[in-house]
Amino acid sequence: MSNVIHSKAIAFGLLRALGIIFGVFVLLWFLWEIQSVLAYIGIAAVLSLIGRPIVIFLRDKLKFHNTLSVIITLLFQFAVIVGAILLIIPVITEQSDNLSQIDLIELEANIEVLNEQISDYFGIERVNILERLQKTDYYQDFNMDLIPQFVNGFFGTLGSFAIGLFSILFIAFFLLKDSRLLLEGILVFSKKGTEGQFLRAFTKIKQLLSRYFIGLVLQVTI
Repeated sequence: MSNVIHSKAIAFGLLRALGIIFGVFVLLWFLWEIQSVLAYIGIAAVLSLIGRPIVIFLRDKLKFHNTLSVIITLLFQFAVIVGAILLIIPVITEQSDNLSQIDLIELEANIEVLNEQISDYFGIERVNILERLQKTDYYQDFNMDLIPQFVNGFFGTLGSFAIGLFSILFIAFFLLKDSRLLLEGILVFSKKGTEGQFLRAFTKIKQLLSRYFIGLVLQVTI
């Protein structure tokens, strides 16, 4: 009788272990499928931590309505993001103009001169670099259709970026409007009876993270 009970206990333990392993794999698969959503929530949480002092200042000091304070804060953050992008675009445009002004004939002549100098210096047979380049698989397999594909991919990425940005701002709006949303979501992981300690620790961590991210943004801006 004891052997039967022992066998049932072993079988139950094996089934439980298999169930736990299966549940872990399902959880990991689910997290992998929603990784973009988790990234949006994480970035929105950072934006809410950065914008929280601004919301508090507008709401408590200037007596703005909470919703209006949140909207002004998000508009300010959006303006900062757009300003950073506008700072980068002229650099990219300038480099594109520089590349378009390259004289290919002069470049080819300079490569030939450099090739002759290298061959004379090392006393080796002169090699035509351009001819060797044209014989490579990369050159022969190059397809002009890659250019429009690259352009389409670029604009597709730009569209995805715009959708992601507005999704992040949308989530950040609710996190800023009701700061307890994030807190209530994290309180689920606290033990019963320790909610007060967890709340105080989370509030302190939130304040420290808010100061850290604001300082980091100021440092990067400078």
